[in-house]
Amino acid sequence: MKTLFKTIAASMLIAGAAAISNTAVAQDTKVKVEVEQDDRTELRISEVPSPISTTITNDYGDWKTTKVYKMKDPATQQHVYEVHLSNADGAMETKRFSAEGEEIEIDD
Repeated sequence: MKTLFKTIAASMLIAGAAAISNTAVAQDTKVKVEVEQDDRTELRISEVPSPISTTITNDYGDWKTTKVYKMKDPATQQHVYEVHLSNADGAMETKRFSAEGEEIEIDD
């Protein structure tokens, strides 16, 4: 009977330690995400420059714009717009555009 209680107590301690460890990892991950997103400003879709709206309509007409962020390209210091898109099948795409509506890539 004592062995059963010791086994149960040990299991509870291990489970508690694992739960605390998982919480600490999740909190660390959240902090990293917030730091990475500090360089971006979320915009309303209506705030996107018209050349970008035109490109999205022409090239991604079947896709829905879900989020838009404005950021600076670290190499050129020019504004870049990151557009998150989804389609009817649930596929997600992230595209980046210059203020002139040209699709571009920047190094992360």
